[in-house]
Amino acid sequence: MALLYRNTDKDWQQIGELHPFWGVLTAPEFRNEALTPQNVESFYASGVEHVNWLAEIVERHFGQPLKAMKALDFGCGVGRLTHAMTALAESVTGLDISPGMLAKARERTAAKVHFLNALTDEQFDWLHSFIVFQHIPPARGMVILEDLLRRLTPGGLVTLHFTTGRSAFHRGKTVLARLRQWFTKRLKPTDRISMFDYDLGRLTNMFYTSGIRQMTFLPTDHGGHLGVFVIGRRDLEGSANG
Repeated sequence: MALLYRNTDKDWQQIGELHPFWGVLTAPEFRNEALTPQNVESFYASGVEHVNWLAEIVERHFGQPLKAMKALDFGCGVGRLTHAMTALAESVTGLDISPGMLAKARERTAAKVHFLNALTDEQFDWLHSFIVFQHIPPARGMVILEDLLRRLTPGGLVTLHFTTGRSAFHRGKTVLARLRQWFTKRLKPTDRISMFDYDLGRLTNMFYTSGIRQMTFLPTDHGGHLGVFVIGRRDLEGSANG
């Protein structure tokens, strides 16, 4: 089935130009033609709710508040979560491959935030990503994840989301959707949101060998797309390959 995978970077670059907010949250009120100032504020408020929820989970699991010096929001889109993360971090980097989304993200730029389309050799003590890896083919996504985990400081935190399976209804749709992508030459940009599932065993092994020995997995279900939020902390001592 690998031959049926699209170039998802190009898809997201085009979606970011046409519907940057809808590309993050696919609700009708976030399409360009429906955007109002109230809808935009509601969009960013949902990011604050998400980050507050994560902070509660982290404090409950590790027994201390979520605080970071340098945080990374991988696949930041228009900065919905990046801006919210500034309440818990001294500096937040938003990373995305969509110029259109990054342009919108920078319109709300605060002193503690900067947005990039590629990383330098930075290290971070908080790695975050939500509803992003699910749009990246796993063979490529695992390479990206390995690179991100190499950037995590000792004692650093991960809050990373992955899809790992589907309801029976969505499993049937998956094969049909990939066949349609293969045989259809002219897809609308809104038809180009590909979804991919990751192997939980491979993910767990990668986290463990990267020195993340304290982990919890929170199940997620987005309309039949099943997954996990991995909440973990890297050992203060110990090799990334230990």
